Amino acid sequence: MAILGDEDILYAVNQRSRQDAEYRRQLRTAIRRRDEEDVAALIREAVRKILGVAVEVCSDLVRIVLGW
Repeated sequence: MAILGDEDILYAVNQRSRQDAEYRRQLRTAIRRRDEEDVAALIREAVRKILGVAVEVCSDLVRIVLGW
């Protein structure tokens, strides 16, 4: 198992923060323009990311419980 150092963790947090800020900017712009297609696409993207994380966590839990 790889061990993450403080620099690795800080980099990941900064990257996520930038991605979140960009997503919020895109969503704000789409809402201001009242572009329903862009808003729907951004919401679908967010849902896919959330469900992806949930699936990863669930599969990790199954592996831990079953000892795979």
